[in-house]
Amino acid sequence: KNVLQFSNRDTIEEEAASWLVRLDGGPMGADEMEEFRAWLNRDPRHRKTLEKQVRVWGDLDSLGMLADVFPLKTAARTPANRFRTNLPWAATAMIFCLLLVGLLVYPGQNLPLFAGKSSEEHFYETALGQQSTVNLADGSVMVLNTNTRVEVQFDTRRRGIRLLAGEAHFEVAKHSDWPFMVYAGNGYVKAVGTAFSVRLTGKEVGITVSEGTVQVVADAASLGADDQSARAGQTLVLSERGVARYGTRIEQVEYLPEPVLQQREAWKSGRWVFEGDRLADVIEEAQRYTDRQLRIVDPVLAELKVGGSFRAGDVNSLLSALERGFDVQVTAVGEQLQLSLADNGPKAH
Repeated sequence: KNVLQFSNRDTIEEEAASWLVRLDGGPMGADEMEEFRAWLNRDPRHRKTLEKQVRVWGDLDSLGMLADVFPLKTAARTPANRFRTNLPWAATAMIFCLLLVGLLVYPGQNLPLFAGKSSEEHFYETALGQQSTVNLADGSVMVLNTNTRVEVQFDTRRRGIRLLAGEAHFEVAKHSDWPFMVYAGNGYVKAVGTAFSVRLTGKEVGITVSEGTVQVVADAASLGADDQSARAGQTLVLSERGVARYGTRIEQVEYLPEPVLQQREAWKSGRWVFEGDRLADVIEEAQRYTDRQLRIVDPVLAELKVGGSFRAGDVNSLLSALERGFDVQVTAVGEQLQLSLADNGPKAH
């Protein structure tokens, strides 16, 4: 008995996003196009999912290339697209090559985002405990959290930002044909008009979407690989209230209730908001704002649930509140501030 196995919805979304990124990256060879056509024909949901994602991004380059393979019923065809899709594939490939020459250098940690002339190229940074709001030339707003460094490079094809350290929130001005790209770690986040935060911790990148939809690519270098397994777990379409992390692959994807999202994003307004958070997590967050080492010396304290609202970066007020309301004793030992149980504090069981 023959059994036809269908991919689940999450897998289809991931595969469609991967194909869209590969299409957006430039012309594909004959073998890759054959693989793409086979994927489209394998399951009717593949076409529908890809069309949906193309509409989300308003990706004109991908629309033109896809029109050579199958008609997009819901996509408005611009004169530029009509011109491109009437050309043979070889000519289309040549046009895409010309568009790409001098524009994009894959953003390794020590490489520039773009080669050639850019309309804006700036570095922005904040000191330890400092926050800053930057109005970008395209109308977008960038909020930098503590100890953050970013490089901004815009050109005619895309708005590029490299997060070099720390955390930043982006309220992206909508330009459907001018994607907004935030590069962090080995991957990037692509948006058109939306709001999201990106946080870089070592080699791990965290994304939080507060409005709209973004496309996440965890390891852009793997997208051109022939091995399907090498591309698995590398792409994701993340919508409002979604959070995700990636290092070499995407993981820990979840959607937060609105109150939890507001709490997590409170730093944009210069606040820390904790509601039943583990003390270990609270201290980890506070450590980002001070060069003085904070250390929990009693293990039982790490799991203590605490709450409160404080000015972001006001470590002294936080520690004072812990002493007054949570039976925590703070002791200065050299360059450390050590947190231990007060005499009447909670006991381990």
